[in-house]
Amino acid sequence: MSSRRMVLDALDALQVLGRLAWLRRSQWYAPDRLRAFQESRLRHVVRHAYAHSPFYRRRFDAAGVQPSNIHTLDDLQRIPLLQRQDVADHKAEITADNARRYRPESGSTSGTTGARLEFIRDRQAIITIRAVMWRFEGWHGVRWKHRRAELRSNRHVKSPFFYDRSSGGPTMLVNTTDPGITREGAAAALEAFAPDVIFATSPTWLSFLSLHLIAHPERVVRPGVVFSVGERLFPEQRRLISEALGAPVVELYSTLEYVVAGGECERGRLHIASEMGIVEIVKNDQRCSPGEPGDLVLTSLWSRAFPFIRYAIGDIGYLETELCPCGRSLPTWRIVGGRHKDLVTTPKGIRNLPTNLLAEPRWREKIAGVRFLQESPDALIAQVVRGPAFAAEDTEALRAEVDAYFEGLLTVSVEFVDSIEQTAGGKYRFVVSRVSPLKG
Repeated sequence: MSSRRMVLDALDALQVLGRLAWLRRSQWYAPDRLRAFQESRLRHVVRHAYAHSPFYRRRFDAAGVQPSNIHTLDDLQRIPLLQRQDVADHKAEITADNARRYRPESGSTSGTTGARLEFIRDRQAIITIRAVMWRFEGWHGVRWKHRRAELRSNRHVKSPFFYDRSSGGPTMLVNTTDPGITREGAAAALEAFAPDVIFATSPTWLSFLSLHLIAHPERVVRPGVVFSVGERLFPEQRRLISEALGAPVVELYSTLEYVVAGGECERGRLHIASEMGIVEIVKNDQRCSPGEPGDLVLTSLWSRAFPFIRYAIGDIGYLETELCPCGRSLPTWRIVGGRHKDLVTTPKGIRNLPTNLLAEPRWREKIAGVRFLQESPDALIAQVVRGPAFAAEDTEALRAEVDAYFEGLLTVSVEFVDSIEQTAGGKYRFVVSRVSPLKG
């Protein structure tokens, strides 16, 4: 690592600490003060987008909107929605012409909500979400030096387990998509590591691990708290995980675009980080009343390199009407339609299929959408929407790549479809399994 990079990383860390200190104060601000902050940031974001993003300048002009017209949160409704397809089709035009000054990094979605999206994330958005997540974790007693176990997919780490100290305290990664991972192996590693806190990006995978722990009481894993982020957490999963690990289970909400985040407080209410972004609930181009479900439309208050203004993320939720008894002024919401992914059953046990399995550059113009369907314990169907560059020989290449991931344990076939049906929440389930999981 270069000395310049080390200095920049150190400065980023200081900014995270400074922003965290401010967030710990701002959560108690009066609602009017929070709204004033949002409107001030919004005016800056809109002016910047119009001046530096060709896409937004054209979009605003077509709608007859000038930055000077946007003063309040209510004025946001004058701006057209940014759809996911807009991001897919107009990445270069959305990107600000001065993006480099904001030290952005590349980001992408996995493709579980349709086509894979690519974008860049502003350094200040990265700093803000880190601070926001630390605030949420702090509500439940998590501190920098606590032992952390992270259960998530990482195809770049060629090992079921990986250990790190870069985030403060000792951290263990349980790589849920490694071919060598088993529930018993994960249970034994977690017992030996004795984490204070567990983070899981797949409550589905953690639920199956919890079933194993309940069936094998000799394996004792007792963290102080468990966080679930990345997929929707269902009540039955929460109960199962809490029973197996003897700890409260807390749901966090975030997006890979780093637009807005949410976290449950000690009273179990899901708070919006209003300092990070603006949340609108919209149905038929009209804002919904509190308690009325609609599409989540998000505006980032920190992204300047790649502005996200009125971004229709694809989730469904509603704003709650009652203030939270925790006393924080941050509004609360509920997600009623969101991300969900089943696991795949093999003769050797369950496997987590990574959503970025076919995300390499060579597939980007060839696959417009994909879903995996399992209807029997020894077979898997890849349902593929062909992209413009898909060729006849790609069928066998795709089948072989999936077959190699499962080490020949399943009969893999490819089925071409015109589209992938959405769930009621507007999402695309990457894996649909109609098979009861085998023991593993």
